[in-house]
Amino acid sequence: MKELKKKLEEKKKLQEIQQIASVGYIEGDIILIEELKEIPSLNLTRVKHFVLFLCTKGEFKLALNGSAITLRKNELMLCRPNVIIDNYSMSPDAEERCIVLSTKYADQLLSSVRGCWDKALYINKNPISALEEDEVELFCRYFELMRLRISKNQHIYRNEVIRSLLQAFLYDASDAMSCFLPAENKITTSSDYVFRTFIQLIERTIPKNRTVNYYSTLLNVTPKHLSSVCKETSGKTTSEWIQMYAIEEIKSFLHSSDKSIKEIAYELNFPNLSFFGRYVKKYLGVGPKDYRASKQL
Repeated sequence: MKELKKKLEEKKKLQEIQQIASVGYIEGDIILIEELKEIPSLNLTRVKHFVLFLCTKGEFKLALNGSAITLRKNELMLCRPNVIIDNYSMSPDAEERCIVLSTKYADQLLSSVRGCWDKALYINKNPISALEEDEVELFCRYFELMRLRISKNQHIYRNEVIRSLLQAFLYDASDAMSCFLPAENKITTSSDYVFRTFIQLIERTIPKNRTVNYYSTLLNVTPKHLSSVCKETSGKTTSEWIQMYAIEEIKSFLHSSDKSIKEIAYELNFPNLSFFGRYVKKYLGVGPKDYRASKQL
């Protein structure tokens, strides 16, 4: 029943977007948005999809997981699933192109892109990239081709054509992004698959599970092996990755939710309020109540 309710809510949100924006839409997989008007539902929203957002004119302001961001002309913002968007606004002259992909669909497309996880990790810390004029033009051409094909409902190979265009676009986007990555971050070891899958599992787990055993069991490897892979591939231990994602989730809840601290602790699977308070203070320096108060100033 809860799952059905969530799907109905998401469908309603998509319908709202369709009513006030120029949209190309393939059920469950792709949304293309241009000439986006200010959408109230974007505020305090946990984005459950991959989002590629290109500003072609003016500027857009928003908070991404509590951090203020300004997106200007020729800047591309990439959002991975489960980020929270808040305080969204745009300048009167703002124009954009936006591609939204379901997590499942994006994973299928990205599975053939070499070294995609290192770019994904870079995006987590650097969601905005400045593009060259020719790169912006290429993005817009791909966007227009996809938009035109999505509108051709009678085309018997419509979905296949869209998928091929998206795959080609992702190859070009990956190539353009490579220049931003430090050489030492480009990992090509046999541990790539295990580590990438581990990161994907953390991102999709809501609320975040905070034990190494949980993820090692899902990956069918020992906790020791998983820790070794994480350290070798990224320089961080499994526990450090788990803690980093868990803290980001806690910060998002404290900043964006109107639930009580006790309710948040329960929703994030902490055994009790006292344990939650100690955990937050250990990693954020202050208790949950003080952290929430500091963000409301």
